[in-house]
Amino acid sequence: MDKNIIYGLKDPRTDEFKYVGKSINGIERASSHLTHSHNPLVNEWINELKMDNYIPLVIILENVSDWTQLVDKEKYWVGKLTDEEHDLLNILITDSYNNTLDSYNKKLKEQILNREKILNEKLNKSLMQFGSTSDVGNLIKRRRKILKVTQQQLADVSGVGLRTIKLIELNKSNTTVNTLMKIFDTLGYEFFINLKTK
Repeated sequence: MDKNIIYGLKDPRTDEFKYVGKSINGIERASSHLTHSHNPLVNEWINELKMDNYIPLVIILENVSDWTQLVDKEKYWVGKLTDEEHDLLNILITDSYNNTLDSYNKKLKEQILNREKILNEKLNKSLMQFGSTSDVGNLIKRRRKILKVTQQQLADVSGVGLRTIKLIELNKSNTTVNTLMKIFDTLGYEFFINLKTK
């Protein structure tokens, strides 16, 4: 079975695709959304499904032989399914699909920004408990080398700038939680932060 895939999560109630993702870990990464997704909108949708005793259908949309093509393939499928009027929960800001965010209302955008702010605050606290940002940089570097992935390849697939990845690995970057989530997601790590506030 191919490890490099583009997958879709489909609502079993409506037969509508709700999310498109990419994976270098095959169906394992796609299935991880069933317990926790880096996308808060997907989490809300899955929780809603669970309340109705459903789970999303995980559909492999395409097997990709060259993993460096995953980003372009993901953009293609987001565009294709959006054109077919699937209401995707993807939040992509790209040249060809920069209207994706415009489809969300103002209140939803504010919720996302507020969550990111909370996550960034929690990340800083977590990093202090974890040890230091150098531990995170070393963790990313070790995982990248185990996967035999160059910094440039990681940048291409994760959508994070090459310079940022280099700085993180050199422990010279105060990065955002969103950036770390993209890198961890690409490397096959799950990233959990307790959002409970005192």
